[in-house]
Amino acid sequence: MKKREFCIILGSALLAAGVSGCKESASKKYSSAQELINKGEYSEAVKKLREITSYEDSSQLLLYASANAAAVEGSFSEAITTLQSLGDYKDSQNLIVYYSAKQAEAQEDVYDIQYIASLYESIPLFRDSKEQEEAYLSGWYQTAVTDAEAENYAEAYPIFDNLGSYNDSDKMIDYYEARRLEAEGDYISMLKAKRVYDTMPQVVDCADRSSKILETLQTVYKDAQSKMKEGNYEQALKMFASLGSYEDSADLADKLEKEIANQKLYKAAEDSLSKQDYADAIKKFGELGSYADAKQRKEAIQQARYEAAEKMMNDEDFEGAIAEFQMLGSYKESKKNLNLAKQELTKQNAYKNAEQLYEKEDYKSAIQQFAELGEYKDAANRKKEIQAERYKAAEDLIENGDLEGAIAEFEMLGSYKDAKQRAEDTTTELANKTSYEEAEGLLAKGDYAGAVHAFAQLRDYKDAAEREKEIQEQRYEEADKLVADEDFESAIAIFEELGNYQDSSDRITATVQAEYEKAEQFYVEDKLEESEQLLENLTAREYQDSQKYLAYVRAAIAQKNKDYNTAIKILKGLQDYKDSKNLLIYYEALEQSESKQVEDIQKTVEALKSIPQVKDSNEQLENYQKTWYDNAIASGDSGEYDNAIKILEALKSYEDSSDLVTYYKARRYEFKDTNDDRMRAIAMYEKIPEVKDSKERKEAIVGIQEGIYAKAEEQLEADKFFDAKETFQSLGNYSDAKQRVKDTEKARQDKIKLLCANQRYAEALHFQNLQSGDVIKFGEYEQDNNFENGKEAIDWIVLDVQDDEAFILSEKCLDARIFSETWEMSEWTGSNIREWLNGDFMQTAFSSNLQDLIVCKEIKNERDPYYAVSYGEEDTLDYVFLLSYNEATQYLKNKTAYGTLYACAQYDKQHTNLTASPDKEQWWWLRTIAYGGETRMGFNGMSGGAVETGSITDAEMVRPAMRIDLAKCEEVYQHAYDTGELDNLPITEIPETEEATEDSEESSEGTEQTTSEDPSTNENTNSNMENADIAETYSQTQETTAYTPTGTTGNAAAVVNPAIRDRSDYLCIDQNEATGQILLYFYLCPGSSGMYDSISCDNEYLACGTSGNAKELVDRSLSGDLGVLPGYGDKKTIVWNSPYGICAYSRSQSQYLNGTNGDYMLNEGEIYQMLNTMGVPIEMVPNSQKQD
Repeated sequence: MKKREFCIILGSALLAAGVSGCKESASKKYSSAQELINKGEYSEAVKKLREITSYEDSSQLLLYASANAAAVEGSFSEAITTLQSLGDYKDSQNLIVYYSAKQAEAQEDVYDIQYIASLYESIPLFRDSKEQEEAYLSGWYQTAVTDAEAENYAEAYPIFDNLGSYNDSDKMIDYYEARRLEAEGDYISMLKAKRVYDTMPQVVDCADRSSKILETLQTVYKDAQSKMKEGNYEQALKMFASLGSYEDSADLADKLEKEIANQKLYKAAEDSLSKQDYADAIKKFGELGSYADAKQRKEAIQQARYEAAEKMMNDEDFEGAIAEFQMLGSYKESKKNLNLAKQELTKQNAYKNAEQLYEKEDYKSAIQQFAELGEYKDAANRKKEIQAERYKAAEDLIENGDLEGAIAEFEMLGSYKDAKQRAEDTTTELANKTSYEEAEGLLAKGDYAGAVHAFAQLRDYKDAAEREKEIQEQRYEEADKLVADEDFESAIAIFEELGNYQDSSDRITATVQAEYEKAEQFYVEDKLEESEQLLENLTAREYQDSQKYLAYVRAAIAQKNKDYNTAIKILKGLQDYKDSKNLLIYYEALEQSESKQVEDIQKTVEALKSIPQVKDSNEQLENYQKTWYDNAIASGDSGEYDNAIKILEALKSYEDSSDLVTYYKARRYEFKDTNDDRMRAIAMYEKIPEVKDSKERKEAIVGIQEGIYAKAEEQLEADKFFDAKETFQSLGNYSDAKQRVKDTEKARQDKIKLLCANQRYAEALHFQNLQSGDVIKFGEYEQDNNFENGKEAIDWIVLDVQDDEAFILSEKCLDARIFSETWEMSEWTGSNIREWLNGDFMQTAFSSNLQDLIVCKEIKNERDPYYAVSYGEEDTLDYVFLLSYNEATQYLKNKTAYGTLYACAQYDKQHTNLTASPDKEQWWWLRTIAYGGETRMGFNGMSGGAVETGSITDAEMVRPAMRIDLAKCEEVYQHAYDTGELDNLPITEIPETEEATEDSEESSEGTEQTTSEDPSTNENTNSNMENADIAETYSQTQETTAYTPTGTTGNAAAVVNPAIRDRSDYLCIDQNEATGQILLYFYLCPGSSGMYDSISCDNEYLACGTSGNAKELVDRSLSGDLGVLPGYGDKKTIVWNSPYGICAYSRSQSQYLNGTNGDYMLNEGEIYQMLNTMGVPIEMVPNSQKQD
């Protein structure tokens, strides 16, 4: 108990007991409390003392008892705190130490052991401090021993370390480390353990363990000694080595190791000797030194080999002797004998080599080798024998006519006898003989000049002079014959070869002139190649104009081979030579004629006409024009009109080329198959009625146009407006086709207006060509930020239409939302904005039947190409989504967007320093990732539609995108009509798309012409517009929606009011059947008590019948009471839209207008025809937009 608490208790006790308590009673209680304290019953003492806190030192004793009671309960911290407040009271200070020790004990921290022991030791005589210390240390000691015995040394060693010297704890770590060594089992570790045990024999069982280890080591030592004595050195070595430093084990192990090595080496030496590897045996015995008889064995081997080497020398086995002496090294005279053996081996080899050279007939080398050997054996005699033998062989060769062989032998013998002179004489004889044979060889080959020259050099040798003269005479006769045979070049060559012999020089000049004349003859005879060959020879001699003449002939050859480019190039270089200029024109024309290029026709024709005198120019011209003419007709008849026209225009006046140009142009226009082209074709055929089949083709085209026009009228009659328009457009300027294009578009627009006026949107869709760029209304969402007037219809831009699916994007930003709340939800797949679009937004903006029309589509979440992000995201299935970067850039030219008032307000709520304005362009989200998970892409309207990134946790503008099923739209419409559920239909407004026609200026002119031709139509139209009672307009973007039926004279214009239309059952049209005048429009709307209200289109009530039920008036009129309905006259027709369809009743005929189906309903075609006649209004205009 804390002191403060005690004071409160004490105060309470005093108040309870009163100041004047009984002293005797307090004394007894005090004594009783002391006895309880002495017995250790502190809690009971506390109870007693609380009753007498003012008696003597009861208050202190109470604290003293409370502290001991807390300690008994284990609250040592509380006890120590209380005792510290008592100072030196009783044994409080000793108790503080005592309880501090107990408190530390409770922590069981090994590192507190010394601290706790010191606390107990500081109060050794207090209570049981000594016993407590012993118990505490003993407990830790036993824990350490238990851990160590379990080999849990990591736990045991810190305890021993902190126990200090208690019970030899400071030695226990060494003790258990020694046991670990002992347990390893090897003798060295056991020896280490023994030495540790010997340092502390008094600790545990160290003396016993040391003794046991000693016995083991002694046993092993004795066994090792026994093995060594037995000669089992290997085993003994292992045992001594395992004993480490025990006794002299290490020394004995070293000795045994050396003995074993010597034994192995001695055996190896013996093995080498047995294998006659004497060098290795000597080496190994030498390494053994004085071991055993190794030295004597080495000496014996050396002596034996020395004697063997000497014997080899005597037997002239010098190679063997050399090997032995080298092996013996410096033993005795080995080195000297080695050199002597080498010298003898060299001489021996030289003698053998000389004999081998002789056998190979290399006599010169053999003689030289024997000469170098000097007096060795019979080398000198062998030299002389060979020289004599070869001298005799040389003489034999001369005798046999082998002069070259003889020369070689004599030259080889050198200075032996007269061999040198004999070699020179033989060489001269050989040269003369060779020259004579060469001269004969030249003659045999026809080299007469060479033969004459060769024989001239040998004038004194044999009959060389006579042979020279004989050849010259023969060659002169051959040249004469060649001239006669017109082989001019060969004749000239012989005359040039003969040189000054007789008149050879004059004969050369005459022969060249004859060759030139022959070349001219060949050219005239059109033997151009032969002429070229002669002129090439003459050009080489630079004779007269032979070089130009050669070029002139080569131009003719090139033209002959149709290589006009080469011929033209040559002639341009010749300029005025002969008739080169005219030939140049001729060749150029021929080249152009061969080029097959239409562009060259006119130029070629003019060129050939300019040189009628050159060669066959006239013939070439006719053939050229005829070929192209036939080509043009073939091209034109096969449908290649452009080519045919081009050719015929180039031929100009040739045959009927001009008329054929017109014909094929007409054929070309006819082939294009457009009205304008057909009209042009007709005009051209009329100009050339006699050319080919022009007349028949004109008549066929006229028939085609009439058929197309009739087809267009049929399409228009069947309400196939798009087909009809396209067909009329194809007719171009034919008849009134351009006006009929406008009439068709007007009829289509009227049809759409009529169907929409009667809430027949599904049918209207068939005639509305929904295209990209159109704006439609679909669904509702808060936009003007005025919640009282309800949600507004959403405008959507049509991005694309494919396979009855419209891909649409909200025209404005509809809301401001964050992309994701956290970075963990940064991907489109798990983003908050995706969840909102396909959840809350879809439920809010679209009724259930509209939701059915939204297509769930897989969208591609590809990587960002703009910021080059390397990865994309998982593809998803979504009803409503954001555009990707690729979709936005593909479908949107203008990427800027404005926010609605509501969206701007939502933006402002989520930004403190930013505001959005509906008249300013806004930044809007894309779903494509940029940079990383924390950013997305969007288009910044304020930067002109530039792409930027945005943080996913910032609120930005949202433009939802989706795809709607147009085919399902029609199904939903039909179901709505069938069930009467006309609220929240899908596309609540179908935009008008004015399609521009081709040649708009011409179309405008056509309209004016048609109007001027029919004044009555103009007058009626003006009258209708002037008498219109009601004119309604769209604001800003829409034209006036008031409508007056064409062709009527009525004074009523009608507007369908959606607010009334949506709750009506009937639409009634009151018309004068005689004049076709529309008199009145009104609705029949359900009223109270099953009665109907009759409301006019301008929201004015009509007078009802006596029952107050407007339907009653209709029923009565159908029964013949014709005056009950407002109107003019009694000739009226009533048409209304019932839950069963559109009905019509003629009061003048008192009957329903029956349809072809036999019911009281008109079929669709009949209804449209009748309503067109009546001019039923078709526009839908909200009441808020009406004007007078």
